[in-house]
Amino acid sequence: MENIQLSDDFIADLREYLPAEHQQLIDALATEPVSSIRLNRRKIDNVKNGSLEQVKWCEEGFYLNDRPTFTMDPLFHAGAYYVQEASSMAVGQVFKQYMSEVESPVVLDLCASPGGKTTHLASLLDGKGFLLSNEVVKTRTKTLCENVSKWGFANTAVCSVMPSSFTELTGLFDLILVDAPCSGEGMFRKDEVAVSEWSRDNVKMCADRQRTILSDVFPSLKEDGILIYSTCTFNPHEDDENAQWIADELGAEILDIDFPSDSGVTKDKCGYHFYPHKTKGEGFYIAAFRKTQPEDEISIRTKQDKKKGKGNVSQPTPSEVMNWIDDASITVVDGIAYPTEFEQLIQFLNQNIRLLQYGIPVYIQKGKDIIPQHNLAISNIVNKDFFEKEEVDWERAIAFLRKDNIEVESDKKGWLMLTYKNVPIGFVKNLGDRTNNLYPQNWRILMTADKSRYIDIF
Repeated sequence: MENIQLSDDFIADLREYLPAEHQQLIDALATEPVSSIRLNRRKIDNVKNGSLEQVKWCEEGFYLNDRPTFTMDPLFHAGAYYVQEASSMAVGQVFKQYMSEVESPVVLDLCASPGGKTTHLASLLDGKGFLLSNEVVKTRTKTLCENVSKWGFANTAVCSVMPSSFTELTGLFDLILVDAPCSGEGMFRKDEVAVSEWSRDNVKMCADRQRTILSDVFPSLKEDGILIYSTCTFNPHEDDENAQWIADELGAEILDIDFPSDSGVTKDKCGYHFYPHKTKGEGFYIAAFRKTQPEDEISIRTKQDKKKGKGNVSQPTPSEVMNWIDDASITVVDGIAYPTEFEQLIQFLNQNIRLLQYGIPVYIQKGKDIIPQHNLAISNIVNKDFFEKEEVDWERAIAFLRKDNIEVESDKKGWLMLTYKNVPIGFVKNLGDRTNNLYPQNWRILMTADKSRYIDIF
């Protein structure tokens, strides 16, 4: 990264708003970025031998000594961990500090792809409440949907609408995260495109767009609800100036966020900066607010579908399917499992903004055959004790994830749950002389198996 070419304007601006430290920051941008992961505690407890350094502001976050080829790790595909930039994990501090008393919160991640903060919020909710993840850019929704699915929680949904689509849904959410599209200054050492596209005009355009996004979504936050605003920039126009604007113009109280005293996080007037010369991670800014503006809460009413006919009648769920699920709070309708508590909200959202996915696909029926879905195997609601399990080694795990035919040792015919390091990675059907591989075709690994590129983290 020694050859990073920062523009003269960027350096001049940095010198202005960070006079004593601008050179340290510039020097830090020329160093190699660090890699970090965040664990899915529902699937895996800890890293190997406590060998990795923990992220100071996230108990589940760990820095890697080397960056492996994650494609070669079966646990990555099973949703046992997420490769996430350490600074971004700061969202968890706000949630733990201000949402612990809210019993069943409804949460919106407005700019969610690829899914780092969304999967973090899902872990923080831990099956309680409901999480809606939105991504405006349609081409980025496939990755988001896949990552949400692999994380394994049934109380999640994904949509792809403009922020203005939420304006009329007044007072619906207890917490909204706006990780706003920005000029990307904090990602300069990881993203050469961000360096080349930076300009003062682009910074101004981003700052204006951020205000539009915030104005559009703010009515959908409940009175006393929590707003988290974050960017991966350093400049005050996209950061503290916009945070002050949120407080003054939209009606919100700026909140303090607790970070460990030795974390290196820098308090600004309104929010908190993660500078790469002070914290171990990329550049990041985060501010938290409590909404003081009064807001009427929308009534969650759903329109009844008056069309008659087979196409609109839900098929009864086979009784055996409920044995596959280890969660009494779950309903299964048309093969999809979701929290009974939020059935009406899901219908409401589907009618108003159209959901790309929600809950967990559990089964499909072909004639008399009831076929479990891959998403069930890697979910946090699956009844692992119901299925015959077979632990596989790295070679067979990767072969399964490549959707190759694999041999199993079990004599028992029927559905087998494959596990790797005791974490479920999917289903096969044992036919005796061969197996059927149920791994999704569109998720399969295309890379040739290469164990030399695999690092055993767990």
